[in-house]
Amino acid sequence: MNLRSVLAILFLLIWISDVSGQVNCPQNLPFTLVGNTEYCIGTNGSELYVPESYAGYEWLPTTLTDQNVLLTAGNYQLIVTHYTGCTDTLDFEVEQVSNPPQPVVTANGSTQFCQGESVTLSGPEGYPYYNWNSGSISHEITVFESGTFVLSITDWLGCTSSSNVLQVIVDPLPTAVFSANLN
Repeated sequence: MNLRSVLAILFLLIWISDVSGQVNCPQNLPFTLVGNTEYCIGTNGSELYVPESYAGYEWLPTTLTDQNVLLTAGNYQLIVTHYTGCTDTLDFEVEQVSNPPQPVVTANGSTQFCQGESVTLSGPEGYPYYNWNSGSISHEITVFESGTFVLSITDWLGCTSSSNVLQVIVDPLPTAVFSANLN
């Protein structure tokens, strides 16, 4: 082998190592941040995750490096690292939001009535979820028996609020008592 062949082989090896060391990173890696960046008062924070698998995840300014995280209110930067070494970054904010206002339950009549009658209790309209302590999940309920009633409402974020206790009293029908006096 002559010197020219050795130099050609050496040049080829250097060129191959340079080419194999280059990685063309895409503009934006295809990653998605899943979860709601808003969370309700009384909860631990927002549960967020990246469904795509990558070599690394950095949730700045925290030290978290998992694919799934729980974050409280603040500004964050997520850096994902592809197995090729390419990275992509997403800036986002997590906010704590207020629960819905305490629902006011209204009655279509008196909450004290005689046996055989009823009263309809209604909560505010416009919420996706209603839950009465009686088990009903509708906006309103019709009550035929004595009891205490509480309505919990849930908004689209999953934040909840409960009404005050409303007492319903059903009085028994009176029983007529008489006796005959034969005098």
